Amino acid sequence: MSRPRSIFRDPGRIAPSVDKAWRDDFIVELRLLSVPGPRIGDELMTVETHVAESGESARTTFGEAKGYAREIAEATGASGRGQGFGPATLVGSGLGLVGMLATVRSFSTWLEGGPVGITAGELVGLGVVLALVGALVLTGTLRRVIEHP
Repeated sequence: MSRPRSIFRDPGRIAPSVDKAWRDDFIVELRLLSVPGPRIGDELMTVETHVAESGESARTTFGEAKGYAREIAEATGASGRGQGFGPATLVGSGLGLVGMLATVRSFSTWLEGGPVGITAGELVGLGVVLALVGALVLTGTLRRVIEHP
């Protein structure tokens, strides 16, 4: 049984009168600024209603998409810091992960009576995982990836 396509999966179905490039820039900027999804939908419907009724373009009425999105984010009190993770959280979690892995590794090696060793592959793997998590959590990195692919 196939599920009906939801309008929430396709912003073009929510705001068909709004220029696609403007709409996409608007949605991405609001997401980067941590504006909640329902609020983004409300604001997109406001833009759609105005554009459909007035016949003006969204750019003419609301200005650049990114600037208007920043105004909305400021009005909603969005932090623009992703899911509330800051550098201190990332560093603390990374150090906790390293400590946990080192403790488990050294304890099991101690029980076996052998020397503790860490391979280069383990260090590289840990570095890659931490870099990926940092890139996803920190909004500035995500913004650079999106704006300069």
